[in-house]
Amino acid sequence: GGIPIGSFWRKLAFAIRFQDYQILLTEYITTQTKLLMNRDLPERLQVLAPFLLYEPDPYIAVTDDGLLKWICDAYTISNTYPYSVRTPWFGNYLRNSVKVVMDAYDGIPEFYVVDDSDPMIQCYQKIFPTLFRNAEQMDTSVKRHLRYPQMLLRIQAGIYAKYHQKNPQTFYQGEDEWAIPPEKYASGNREVEAYYQVMELPGEQKEEFLLMLPFVLAKFEEKNMVAWMAARCDPERYGELIVYRFPKDKLVYGPFQFESRVDNDPGLSEQFTLWSQEGSRVIRGNTLAIPVAGTLLYASPIYLQSSDGPMPELRLVILMHGDTLVHAPTLDEALVKLLGPDGGGRKKPAVTDPEAEQPAQPTEAAPTAAVSGDAVARIRQVLGQAIELDKQAEAHLREGDLGKYRDVQRKQAELLDRAWKEIEQ
Repeated sequence: GGIPIGSFWRKLAFAIRFQDYQILLTEYITTQTKLLMNRDLPERLQVLAPFLLYEPDPYIAVTDDGLLKWICDAYTISNTYPYSVRTPWFGNYLRNSVKVVMDAYDGIPEFYVVDDSDPMIQCYQKIFPTLFRNAEQMDTSVKRHLRYPQMLLRIQAGIYAKYHQKNPQTFYQGEDEWAIPPEKYASGNREVEAYYQVMELPGEQKEEFLLMLPFVLAKFEEKNMVAWMAARCDPERYGELIVYRFPKDKLVYGPFQFESRVDNDPGLSEQFTLWSQEGSRVIRGNTLAIPVAGTLLYASPIYLQSSDGPMPELRLVILMHGDTLVHAPTLDEALVKLLGPDGGGRKKPAVTDPEAEQPAQPTEAAPTAAVSGDAVARIRQVLGQAIELDKQAEAHLREGDLGKYRDVQRKQAELLDRAWKEIEQ
């Protein structure tokens, strides 16, 4: 990829274009030299096809042939679609009709139409017949890495939070209106971002790769969690959206309540103050609400950035399950603390059928008994295997092998699910 600039006139033109006359004078530019002007993928695509909107965070995948491919989601948008709710910055029509795949070595992008029922993309295909390709032409090993876009789920969740109300009076008064919960991130507050997770959905027999986002009640300051939305990313069920509701008579803490527990914990508060007094910056990572074996596990990493170093370092991992809050320098140590003999007595919120407005016969979930010594030994063994898999996953990620990384994540999820089942027994 790139523009050949070996000739004198081309070097002169680009020297004027970039106001850098070293292009004209340097001896390192030869007849084989090419210039890459737009190296950032979204910016590159915006120049090539400015009539599409692009996801700002592309991701990379490895093909079966060992090639690195960047994948970026592209949308058709309009603000003139009749009888449709308008969203900020994206009008009232948005469809993820195109997946762009770019070779990380030569920079050549390929535009694949994954939703040929979109009338706007049909029009663009007629205008630019050589630009777009059919989804069937996409490499199978690339197809396996396609995932549901975060921006699209965020927009859909924002609309569904209001329009899930079916009763006209309830809708008018906003009594059951939902909202995306706030979280503390870095040094400020923001809405929780959609996050990818490998887990087994209630009623399913195997783990799936999902994009998830929680909901809380909009009108109440307590911000208890009421539901969560998941988008399926596995090829056979790609794009399916599922909403799971918690029973209305159950108290399920939301992400902001988890953050409040962290703020009010004496040990953590003292540690944060000490770090700040030493001149370091305490950075809070993304809060994850992870459904595991019918329960919610909150997880949040804490990073420390020294005054003389730009790279933050992971210093703490905070976990909360029910009313139990633990923290440790690493994830495996925090899990061992959470699943130890003192971790009993936690309540497990049940999830209801996604089609049901309310549970038919809500029942009280009995507290779990304290974990026995034999069970703790088995749990520690399972966690040890999960920790070893975590190291393998990091190695595969460093090597760029996302296929093996995902397989190891699935195995790790199975082991953690076994650990929770040991507690249930």
